[in-house]
Amino acid sequence: MTAISETAVQELTMGQAVREALAEEMRRDPSVFLIGEDVAEAGTPFKVLSGLVDEFGPERVMDTPISEPGFTGIALGAADVCAPPSHYGGDLIRRAYRLPPDRIHPVHNGAPPELFGYAWQPSPDRDTRPALFFGRFERSKGLDTLLRALRELGRDAPRMRLVGRGPYRGAVARMRDELGLTDKVELRDWVDHDELGKLLTESSMAILPSREESFSLAVLSAMAVGTPLITTRVGGTGELVEHGENGVLCPADDVGALGGAIEQLCRQPERAAELAARGRQHVRDAFTWEVAARKFESLYEQLA
Repeated sequence: MTAISETAVQELTMGQAVREALAEEMRRDPSVFLIGEDVAEAGTPFKVLSGLVDEFGPERVMDTPISEPGFTGIALGAADVCAPPSHYGGDLIRRAYRLPPDRIHPVHNGAPPELFGYAWQPSPDRDTRPALFFGRFERSKGLDTLLRALRELGRDAPRMRLVGRGPYRGAVARMRDELGLTDKVELRDWVDHDELGKLLTESSMAILPSREESFSLAVLSAMAVGTPLITTRVGGTGELVEHGENGVLCPADDVGALGGAIEQLCRQPERAAELAARGRQHVRDAFTWEVAARKFESLYEQLA
């Protein structure tokens, strides 16, 4: 056994640890720089970066106004490669910032590892479990399309849980009530990954009708648990979901198509279970953080 002296371990606050890590990397690599509002003059409101401009100079610790497009452009210009989480996102970046294709190397995100401890099971009888939406309550998530589809289905619509938070929550609640779905649709606050895993196993299907996505963590999460999935053919979702193979893809903003997909999975539980099982295996084979780490490692080796 190797004894460790008490004086060998230094206790740091989170801010101090961040500062020391940044400083260590800047000493090691002269090409590393910091940009942001007040990073040089004020050292940030919590003084986390205080003193770095004195050590490294204003050429490497630069005050700039808050501007996400500006930060992104500077970072892309300085980076050797860009590794967005989807080919779709990579194409947007390439066109927006006019990057050559050989600098774009997409690496898909992995599913939250906590969710691999949960496994959806088909109901032995008619599945009366509620369907589930989870995510941000905002217009881009297509909740209005979902509510209208449920109204069109009438008595055949499944019960529904909408789980999340965001600026659109009040509008969703009002629309639910105006459409006569108060008793059919339950709104719940956001939950952590473990509680989400439980909710996914307690649901008949996951319905995620987004209008736009780069690479949806919600879609990835539903498939990781193996819950039957209905989502939309937008953004990078098609890089993960193959229609009719491991999930159901609908056009965005199409109330009739979404309602038809919901009705079909409700009436064909065996098909729903088959899609779910293939989706779960697909994510566990190809969309874990271990897979992503190997891809990043390979990319770093190429750069070295």
